Amino acid sequence: MLNTIKVTNKELLEFIDLLSNSKYIIIAVISLFVFLFSSAASFVEVTVLALLAF
Repeated sequence: MLNTIKVTNKELLEFIDLLSNSKYIIIAVISLFVFLFSSAASFVEVTVLALLAF
């Protein structure tokens, strides 16, 4: 399968340049997921504590 893929040096450099340009978008998306996960964990913790109080 990989033998049929022909990649030139120019295409490889363009792909690396594309990844380096989208670095800031990737960082923003990852930090958004971390924020949502930590908020969800905090919500579950508060919910469990509220249920145990009754």
